[in-house]
Amino acid sequence: MPIAQWSEHQVVDLRVAGSTPAGHPIMDRLFRVFVLAFLFNWIWEFLHSRLYFSYQGGEITQIILLSATLADAIILVLLALLFLKFKYLQKRLWSVLGLSFGIAVLIELYALRTGWWAYNELMPVIP
Repeated sequence: MPIAQWSEHQVVDLRVAGSTPAGHPIMDRLFRVFVLAFLFNWIWEFLHSRLYFSYQGGEITQIILLSATLADAIILVLLALLFLKFKYLQKRLWSVLGLSFGIAVLIELYALRTGWWAYNELMPVIP
């Protein structure tokens, strides 16, 4: 049957069956999280990029900032997925802050120790 002849009920049935992500509440929320995370992280990456000396020994370019922004947004979407899927975590939304902070610290420590990036003299450092 051509799509033009489908009734509204058939379209809704397809969405419930999972054949299309459009209209799926979790996918809609994750998309919004991704867009907001991407926008805010793009601004954050650009603003604090001047505190870094290099990325893998080279210049920090717009492509590097874009890839960092994308990685940050994906991490936040994965965190959001955990909180949307597990009722235990939904009752403890405050824990997303601790988990996010922990992930950020681990990534930062790993990146500094492996030479992914290096701070310049402007970066405030906690001893």
